[in-house]
Amino acid sequence: MKDERVINEIERPFFHWLGAASVTKLTKAIEAAGGTMRFVGGIVRDSLLGRPPSVPGNADMDVATDLAPDQTLSALKAAGLKSIPTGLDHGTVTAIIDDQKFEITSLRADIETDGRHAKVAFTKDWQQDWRRRDFTIGAIYLSSDGTLWDPAKGMGDLAAARVRFIGNPATRLAEDYLRILRFYRLSAHFAQALDQEAREACRQAAPHLAQIAGERKQAELIKLFAAPRTPLILKAMAEDKILSHLVPAPPNLEAVAQLYGIGEPDFETIVITLWSDEPKQISKNLRLSRRQFSTMVQTLKAAKAIDKFDERTARQLLYRVGPEIFVRAVQWRAAFAPDSAAAINIARWTDLPHKWQAPVFPVNGLMLQEKGVKPGPALGRCLKKIEQDWIDKGYPTDRETITAIIKDHID
Repeated sequence: MKDERVINEIERPFFHWLGAASVTKLTKAIEAAGGTMRFVGGIVRDSLLGRPPSVPGNADMDVATDLAPDQTLSALKAAGLKSIPTGLDHGTVTAIIDDQKFEITSLRADIETDGRHAKVAFTKDWQQDWRRRDFTIGAIYLSSDGTLWDPAKGMGDLAAARVRFIGNPATRLAEDYLRILRFYRLSAHFAQALDQEAREACRQAAPHLAQIAGERKQAELIKLFAAPRTPLILKAMAEDKILSHLVPAPPNLEAVAQLYGIGEPDFETIVITLWSDEPKQISKNLRLSRRQFSTMVQTLKAAKAIDKFDERTARQLLYRVGPEIFVRAVQWRAAFAPDSAAAINIARWTDLPHKWQAPVFPVNGLMLQEKGVKPGPALGRCLKKIEQDWIDKGYPTDRETITAIIKDHID
C-alpha cells in the first residue's frame, strides 16, 4: 500500500501497547483465520501525539479487519478468546482479552445513508473502508508490526493541528449529522483553529441536528466538555447557531469561561451554567437521566439560595445538600460572579467538604414523642425548629447541649 511507513524511534515509546499480551493474542487469532487487522482511530491518533493509552483497560481500542463479522467471531472462539456480538449489523464484535476491550469492525462501505443511520456492505477493500470515515486524523491505520498506513494524510493534519473531513464536508455531514458535533469536539481537542470549509458546512447543516437522538448528542457534549479549548469552541458553536439547535436558549458563554477558570466542572454543572434556568429544556433535548435532571435542579436551587459565602452559610449549605450538590452549587455561583477575583474567592469553598464533614442530626421524631410531642404536622414543625437551633449553635454533639435545645422547643 502507498502512504506507509514504520513508526520511528522517537514515536516507538508511545506505541508500547503494541507489545501487550492481549494485542499479541488478538493478532494471532485474526491471522490464524486468514485475516488482516489494523488498529485505527483514537488509539493511533493519541499515540502519535504522545498520549499513549494504558493497557489493559483502555476503552478506545478500535480494530479494523478484512474478516466478515461471523468470521471474526469464529476466529476469536477458535483461539479461546471471549467475544460479544455488540453490533453485527454494522460489523462490530467486541473482544475481551486480559481485561482489555477491543472493538473489532469489519471493513465496510456505505451503501445508503439518511443522516442518522447507514446501510453498510462488508468488503475486503481497505480503500473503501478509509474513504467512508469522517475525519483524516481518524483514518490512520497501524499494523501490529508497527507499520502506519495514512491514506487520508491524517498525520500531516495532526502535525498542523487541524481537523478536516475526508472529502466534501457537506457530503460527509449528510451521511451522519452527528458529525457536526464531532467536528467541534475534535477541534476542541486537536485543532489550533477551525477549518473554515468544514465550519461553513456545519453551519449550513445545523438544523438537521433535530434528527439526532438526544443521547447521542449528550455523549458528544460530554467528550467536548473535557477538551482543553472548550470555552473557545463553544463561542464558535454559538456563532454558528449550533448551540441554539441543541437547546433553544441564549448560552451564558462568559459564565462558562469563568467556570472553566476555577476548576474541573462536570457535565451537569456545565450545561446548567451554559443554559441557566432551562433544566427541563436541557433534559428534553439531550435526553438526560432522572438522576442528571435532579442534580441540575438541586444545584440551581442550592446555588440561588445563597446570599453570601462565609463559614456559617457554607457549612449550612453543605449540611443541607451534601458534598456533591454543594460543590456544584459553589461552582455555579462562582461562574456568575462579577469578575475573576470574586469567582476565585467563591470557588475556594469547594474545598470545604475535605476540611469539614457535616454531622448527622442527633434528634428524631421518636425522641420527641417520648417527651410527649404527639405525632403529626406539629411534630414535624417542632423537629425543624430544633434542627435549625442545633445548626445555629454550631452542630453540637454533647448530650447536655442537645437536651437543652430539645427542652427549649417542647416546654
